[in-house]
Amino acid sequence: MAALLADMSPGPRDMAPLEVSIDWRRVPTAARREDPAPLPSDRVEELDALARGDARVLSGWTGPDLEERLTEVSQAALARAAEGDRSAWIAGAALGARDGLRPERAAARLRWSVAAWAAAVKERPAADRTRMLAAFEKGYNALRREVLRARAVGAAVLGRDAVVDLTPLFEPGAEEARAVIGPMVAILLSRLRSTPEARATFVVRTPVDRGTVEKSLAALVPGGAAAPRATLLLASEKEGASHLIGGRFSVAIYTEKRGRPGSLALVGFTPDTLAESMETVAALGARLVPFVKPLGDELENALRQIRFLSVNA
Repeated sequence: MAALLADMSPGPRDMAPLEVSIDWRRVPTAARREDPAPLPSDRVEELDALARGDARVLSGWTGPDLEERLTEVSQAALARAAEGDRSAWIAGAALGARDGLRPERAAARLRWSVAAWAAAVKERPAADRTRMLAAFEKGYNALRREVLRARAVGAAVLGRDAVVDLTPLFEPGAEEARAVIGPMVAILLSRLRSTPEARATFVVRTPVDRGTVEKSLAALVPGGAAAPRATLLLASEKEGASHLIGGRFSVAIYTEKRGRPGSLALVGFTPDTLAESMETVAALGARLVPFVKPLGDELENALRQIRFLSVNA
């Protein structure tokens, strides 16, 4: 199952687990640091959100210095090792996110970081240092799994062409809808940035003006209203209305207008919101992708069991 997830995740595939055993007799004692710099609260909040499965933060994690910024968060947490488990978790989480996004040389860099933490906590009671290194391991594995999950969803589930139903954002229960739609839209936007051939279409099946939809997208995900290669099909506009039959989205009309069938993910749609039968939808090469658990129970469960790092202390 881990191999399958690795194949689903694009880019370098460094999925091999790293086991680190610590011989405390050979661990040097780290020098104490006076007045360590404060942790960047905004970045820590993003790590917490991603650990909860909220992939929206990934849409703002761009730029050539991203790896350096995440490393700096981990270093800042290391300088505050005396504060306990929370600092250890933050340090591991920052490195897990970094290695998930930039897997090259992950094992070598991680060995150094584990050794640095071992040195920082060497003088603590045995139970404390074991617990802190476990918190580091937990943070690393949690964030690296979430990054892998987002990449797997983007590559395997969304594929090259996705149509997303945003209608629930403008119906009763919109707050709950934002909580599940936002992460999926963020994953999709990230894929659009990294995959030139990918396309996305956002559909609103009820009459809502373009300005309101764009404002909602911008609030939902940073950059959501100006995503590359993304199209809005709105019931309030002629082009969008031409894809609807009785308020239901027509996969047949969409496929005909785009000029090619197949490899189409219908994200957030249900049989009741589509104009065609599920047999016709399948024949057109389209498939339903839910907002919740888009990988399916089996893969989601397998993903939760993956451990990239094990520290024996």
